[in-house]
Amino acid sequence: MVSSYQTLFTIAFRHDYFLNNRFRGFTFTPLQETFEYMSRRGLLLKVMGAEIKVLAETGADAELKLKQLYAENYNLKFAVNITDGNFFNYTDGLDGDAANTVYYFSNVNREGGARNNSKLNQDETTGTHDARPVTEFSGLFFAKPFAIVDIRLLAENPAEFQISFRAKSTYWKYIIISSQFHDYENLSIVGGQDISFDGPEEMDLQNRQRAMVFQSKELIKLSEKPSKTFSLVENYVPGTNRHRVLKRILPAPDIGAISAATLTNMQTNYSEIFI
Repeated sequence: MVSSYQTLFTIAFRHDYFLNNRFRGFTFTPLQETFEYMSRRGLLLKVMGAEIKVLAETGADAELKLKQLYAENYNLKFAVNITDGNFFNYTDGLDGDAANTVYYFSNVNREGGARNNSKLNQDETTGTHDARPVTEFSGLFFAKPFAIVDIRLLAENPAEFQISFRAKSTYWKYIIISSQFHDYENLSIVGGQDISFDGPEEMDLQNRQRAMVFQSKELIKLSEKPSKTFSLVENYVPGTNRHRVLKRILPAPDIGAISAATLTNMQTNYSEIFI
């Protein structure tokens, strides 16, 4: 006998740091009670890149079996863990106490009613409104996950859900340590259309190495492939094209880099790029 499956719901993970807006750096695992319920009811979990599917084995009596499933109003609970080590470096809005916080995504509101919203975030993207104290989930798991996804099987709910994250915006700080650039006159960083930079300012690094520092006047959104590029030039005259290019394309921030320029903890809204 050939088994027949019908999709109950899908969950898509979205992140605007990535060009295709798809976030794949996670694991998605049913909690123990959910795993046992899914086994009893013939439910199947499929993780396909940035999307999750939960399917029901229905066979010939699909309508009846789905009706029975929805009548139980069961809450399927899943643990989400992040596997991308740089996730917190490029993701905005996750500023809570990570050790004692679990992000909670559900299709049911706090009063127990259906949200009737395809977004499982409380706001447009994941943030403080989605954070819950870990003590609220006592007994559900042994090791604290990044998030809990709690989906009640409701016939009237949307069948497609999203969990969305937004990219962090930072002030870009170019730190020129290469001595070949130190003797040029009137150094500037140009490009990026509406973005300009303050500097240069002289700075001594922790190893007493001399550096020149330029800092963007505005926040720049981090991206897998930045839409803005900048150049290092000398003898730049504002409002004209008069300058000599020393380095045509400066690198974007390395999201995996740890600050080496300051003695204190670096603020999270700065990105350092060493040249």
